[in-house]
Amino acid sequence: MLQNIKITLLVFITSIMPAQHLKVEYENINKSFASAKDVSESEKKALDEFGKPQKEILFYANGNSFYTNLPPKAIVNQKEKVKIDDKVTKVASEVFIVAKTKIYHNKDKEGLYQYKEFRGDEFYHYAKPKYKSIDYKEETEMIQSFLCKLVEVTFESGQLVKVWYTEDVPVSTGPYAYIDFPGLVLKVESDNFLIYATKVSNEATEKDVEKINPNFTVYEGADYSKKMQEVNEQAKTPLKREIRL
Repeated sequence: MLQNIKITLLVFITSIMPAQHLKVEYENINKSFASAKDVSESEKKALDEFGKPQKEILFYANGNSFYTNLPPKAIVNQKEKVKIDDKVTKVASEVFIVAKTKIYHNKDKEGLYQYKEFRGDEFYHYAKPKYKSIDYKEETEMIQSFLCKLVEVTFESGQLVKVWYTEDVPVSTGPYAYIDFPGLVLKVESDNFLIYATKVSNEATEKDVEKINPNFTVYEGADYSKKMQEVNEQAKTPLKREIRL
């Protein structure tokens, strides 16, 4: 009997110890894809494929975290093919992709770095999560055998997001920018998306927590807005591929 009590106490103590290494697997559903209207057949095909649950992973080690996804293959729709001569053909295509997600949080920084890439130009956006209000609720839910508490956050845009976190894993981390709560975030939901944990383990290593590339430019605030204006202007010019036979 005494031996059983010791084992029970050991398991309980282990379960509430701060987790220094975590790997959390999530699935992300973009609800807005299902409600998209006035789209072409090729766009509908892409939305149907990308509207399926997308795999994403959080790696956490000693206060630092790296969040990424496992994007599906790009969908390419050939729109125009013009033969220039016997050796050169111009091909205009629609390419639908799920962008690569890379979000970094360093324990000595309040904000997060998000990786961006456009036509070979790689850079980071640095920002701090900003909420108009944070409302902790009494509601709870069991997620992956963890008791989770609910907090509702409202962004400055007015968007309401429900966040479930567990104090059983007392580290302030989670998917995307949801890292400011007293426990591991296992579920996030809004009118547009649903992110939920499918597996929690201690399988992460220091190497899994990717670091930002010091050679890439970091944009913040007004500088980031200006950068994205430039990107949006460039995006208006379609890409054309030349295939040499």
